Amino acid sequence: MNAEQDSARIQEISHTLFSSDLASAHFVPDESHLGVTLAKDLIPDLTLSPRTPEIGFIHRKLPEGDLYFVANTDNQPKRVHANFRSKAKHAEFWDPFSGKISAISDPANIQLDLQPYESRLIFFSDQALPSQPARSTGKATEVDLSHGWRVTFANNGQTIDMPDFRSWTEDSRFLYYSGLATYEKSFDLSPTYSAPGATVILDFGPGTPVEKPSPLGDHSMRAYLESPVREAAQVYVNSKLAGCVWRPPYQLDLTAFLKPGKNDLLITVGNTAINEMSGRALPNYRLLRDRYGMLFVPQDMQNLQPLPSGITGHVTLIETSPAQ
Repeated sequence: MNAEQDSARIQEISHTLFSSDLASAHFVPDESHLGVTLAKDLIPDLTLSPRTPEIGFIHRKLPEGDLYFVANTDNQPKRVHANFRSKAKHAEFWDPFSGKISAISDPANIQLDLQPYESRLIFFSDQALPSQPARSTGKATEVDLSHGWRVTFANNGQTIDMPDFRSWTEDSRFLYYSGLATYEKSFDLSPTYSAPGATVILDFGPGTPVEKPSPLGDHSMRAYLESPVREAAQVYVNSKLAGCVWRPPYQLDLTAFLKPGKNDLLITVGNTAINEMSGRALPNYRLLRDRYGMLFVPQDMQNLQPLPSGITGHVTLIETSPAQ
């Protein structure tokens, strides 16, 4: 109703902002220079050294302090120095998976080591909260657990010996198997295996990066990384659930579950339904389409092939003693 007056007012405001000597306004004629201009005229919320555009962040201001979610969106590990705008006296790493909180000794000097697609929660506050400082580590001792496993397939009850880890699709009997498979093994630890304060980690190895398409596309949700565990696992130590493995880093802290002498390790791995679907005819939706029309189109369902399944990497027990 007031288009003519409104348009005139918008032009007046635009002229004031972009064509006058208003000190608080900055006109950026080329939008590709916007980031550089913002970094020059404002204090960046987060600065990374070296510059790493694959690392993104979200900043949320809470009544108690500032919370940052920092994520590596690349399929390669990143090691950077992070400088946050927050000048709070205290900073902590929050682990949403374990609930652990560890203090950061120097909030102004934070080193981030991020595995592919790994993230961190970092909380800044002027009020120190109860937390454990990050401990420096000393010598590491490794035990290879990659050999001599028994594998049982839940859906058909078959059990096989697996001298070395490999995809179970390499065996023609399990090429189209989808479901759970249980890996079992016992191993001995010496009576002095764990010194006070030591940490024992079960490590499945790093993932394997997959070449990204170019261009990547506007709506790509895939993680371009093949896991050494296809696709997820539950780990039991001496009949107790120690945790799950499904994301980088593919590691699990077993310190509280191991004991000197004999230990029983059981790993239940589940793959996706693609393997079973690739071994049979896909559903025919003709009758549904005849009645209701083409309401949806199944995506990426042509020429399905079985995917690697099970544990495919090397499993290592790593004991790290505290620094002296």
